[in-house]
Amino acid sequence: MSKHSGNATQLVEEAVSEGIRHIMAVGGDGIAHQVINGIVQQKKYPLQRNHFCAIAPRHG
Repeated sequence: MSKHSGNATQLVEEAVSEGIRHIMAVGGDGIAHQVINGIVQQKKYPLQRNHFCAIAPRHG
């Protein structure tokens, strides 16, 4: 769970760098933006077709 603005990017970047290929996030436009940035910004693994990201909109 992200703790502050921009934290989701850091969490996803670290997860992908450690080999995680499936990411699920719940939130709005901001969280979607942060998750995609985290996937793209990490340097260890080039962006490949085996990265999977699901973003569930939060209603509330």
